[in-house]
Amino acid sequence: MVNYRDIIRYAWSVPYIKHPLLGLLLGLLITVAIFVSLSLFTRHGREFPVPDFRSLPLGEAVSLAEREGLQCVVSDSTYMLGRRPGEVLEQQPVPGNKVKRGRSVFLLVNALAPQQIELPDILGVPIKRAILALNRSGLEVGHLRFVYDVALGEVREQSYRGRPIVTGEQLPKGASVDLSLGNGEYERYVRAPRLNGMTLREARNALAERFLNVGKISYDGTVANLSDSLKARVYSTYPPSKARQQMGLGDTVDVWLTLNQARIESPKARKPTS
Repeated sequence: MVNYRDIIRYAWSVPYIKHPLLGLLLGLLITVAIFVSLSLFTRHGREFPVPDFRSLPLGEAVSLAEREGLQCVVSDSTYMLGRRPGEVLEQQPVPGNKVKRGRSVFLLVNALAPQQIELPDILGVPIKRAILALNRSGLEVGHLRFVYDVALGEVREQSYRGRPIVTGEQLPKGASVDLSLGNGEYERYVRAPRLNGMTLREARNALAERFLNVGKISYDGTVANLSDSLKARVYSTYPPSKARQQMGLGDTVDVWLTLNQARIESPKARKPTS
């Protein structure tokens, strides 16, 4: 019967057999060690979903990335009205994509300073044309007041944050320009338009075209942040449009907004009690 132990002892005692075996064993151990090290270093096979950095301030996004073993790289910036300076707008890879730790995530962030817009020439222009010119320039119509003037609804004065401004002046993109309009020299009455389904911007423009202002603005529980408020739509007003109530020039209409489409479309929507 063959004794394998004796064979192994004999082979181990012969230098020209022992040394190649030791070299082969050492090479095998080194190879295993390299693969184990690479596995530990790259966490091979341990991919995880990319967190959602969108809507976070840049500082919070960087902190979250560090906790997850990722690196944030700001690839570009742009200015988006209604979003906070430095807020993350988009990311690549997108949230939920599987990546390994150490991966770079490229971010598009909102610019820290808004773009400056030149105020268009709207003096002497009817309110509808003035609204169109402001919106085309990246500005918004603000509060309307009326002054004694024969030209009903024509722009007579313009101001920004209580300060008179002139044509060509630089204003932040998205700024609201307050306007003084002619009252047609005598008292007039108007009716509010139907606002249901409009965004706040659309409602403000529609009221301004009827020589009215937005009053109290309220959001229901579906609107959680600034981004939601820009997408929310009117589901109720006071006075309600169906009341056909006569209103004076510059009067206000309170609006309630939601993201709940069923609430917007409901013909039974009522003014909330709170």
